[in-house]
This record gives sequence, structure tokens and C-alpha cells, in this order.
Amino acid sequence: MGTGPEPRPRRRRGCLWALVVLAVLVALGGVLSAVALSTPDLGAAPGGTDDGDSQPAIVASMAASLTGQLIAGPHGVITLSEHDLTVLVRDNNPNPGRFQNPSARVRDGLVVIDAHTPVGPFNVVAVARLALSRTVGADGLPQVTATFTAVQVGGLGLPGFAAKALQNRVQQAFDLQDVLSSNDFLRLARSDLDCVAVAPSGVRLGFHRPGTTAVGDCG
Repeated sequence: MGTGPEPRPRRRRGCLWALVVLAVLVALGGVLSAVALSTPDLGAAPGGTDDGDSQPAIVASMAASLTGQLIAGPHGVITLSEHDLTVLVRDNNPNPGRFQNPSARVRDGLVVIDAHTPVGPFNVVAVARLALSRTVGADGLPQVTATFTAVQVGGLGLPGFAAKALQNRVQQAFDLQDVLSSNDFLRLARSDLDCVAVAPSGVRLGFHRPGTTAVGDCG
């Protein structure tokens, strides 16, 4: 015995469920869009000591400070404030049209970099969080390594594959190895880099005088 057409009440229930699912998807898309377009709360504007308004000025200040400390004692620590980090990020911005008005802050032991970026007709705030550490490079010398911990757009966190697409761009703008290599004295001091720390005052880099004992604490 063949089956007849599906009863109308069941068909109507199926249509109703389809409409409910569609409505949920539309609402979810709206919520995600609103979250992505929101402005993340990163706290106060970048602050701290002002060591110059360009990378050459900041690097010269770092070299002078470290030189004086290592003359006076076996160890020295130089600090890059949020202001300094912001200047460095802007000076090394790989695409100013794509990453507009970037800033750098220190939050919860991480360096937080944000920038306005156009996405279609909208302008969103992209945020990258980086952890810093002292590692050893292929040349056997100590180096400062930045590792991505999270990337978000507005208040919306991005999955790993999307974050990876932005990683190279952000690392071009934030490469302390290039900063240290831009000055003859700091380039030589790199072999005596003891520690890297993200402190409330900024990024701290500790060094020892050649021929003295290294310390692993940036204070």
C-alpha cells in the first residue's frame, strides 16, 4: 500500500522550524556583527616615559642609558614604555593604510597592539596580544621573541587560522630584534642579553657587562 502525501500539519511544523532556525541564524549573525564592530576596552591611552618621537631617538636613549648603567655596575636594565612601544609600532607599520593609528599597551603581562582597519564599508579595531621571552636564535645569540596569544576584532576573538594570517604583519611592526640591531652598541650588547620581561612600566630588557655573571631577573 503506497503512502500518500505528507499530512499538512507536519509539513507546516517543518516550515515553522525552518523559519525558527533561519531567524536564529539571522539574529546570531547580527550579534556577531555587533560584537565585531564594537570598540574593545583596552583601558587608558598609552603612557609612560617619553624617550623620543621616532625609533632613532628612542634607540639612542636606550643605548645611552644602558652604557651609563654598565659603566657604573655589572648589570643594566632598559625599559620601553607604552609610549615608546607605540612610536616603534607606528614607525615600523608595514601597511599604514590597512593598519591605521596603531597603539601599544602593557596589559596583564602581555604587549597589546591595536589598530583601526577597514573591512568593507566598516572600520573595525583589530587587537593582538603578544607574550615576550628571551630565546636563543639560529646564530646562538640571545634574542627577544614575540609569541601571539590572541587576536580579536572588536570584541570578537578570531580562530587560530585567522590570527595566523595577521601574525606576520603585526610582527613586522613589532620586532625588537630589529630595534636592537639598529644601533651599534645595542647590537653588540645583544650577546649579553639576560632577560626579557613585560612589567607594568613597560618592556624591560636586562643585560650584563661582558666578563661578568649574567642574571635572569629584569627587576
